[in-house]
Amino acid sequence: MSIAETKKLFANDRFAAGMGAEILSIGENEAVCELVLNDSHRNAKGNIQGGAIFTLSDFAFGVAANPDEEIYCVLHNASMTYIKMTKGSVLTARAKVISRTRHTRTCEVTVTDDLGITVATGIFNGQVIVNNT
Repeated sequence: MSIAETKKLFANDRFAAGMGAEILSIGENEAVCELVLNDSHRNAKGNIQGGAIFTLSDFAFGVAANPDEEIYCVLHNASMTYIKMTKGSVLTARAKVISRTRHTRTCEVTVTDDLGITVATGIFNGQVIVNNT
């Protein structure tokens, strides 16, 4: 799929879109997504909420693991390691498919900020669903 087709398909991801996640680029077995941070992404202590970082990572995984409309891959397991708090204003998640079978997709996701800091890394495993029922 082209980037325009991918963006159109993932516009239906209302949760990610509602928090401001956007697709920057796609390639074979990879996707890059971005989140411009604002006060709604902050926790009670004023830091960026781990859930915002996870959602951006999950979104990037979804884009990378679902390369066309024929594939329906849903997350069934994820392991995130939060490394550093961000002081930046933009987060970028890079998802790379490291294993692809007929039934599963595994992605390595790295989240960095616009200051060049690695904020989090994770392994995301998805199950390919043959029928969406």
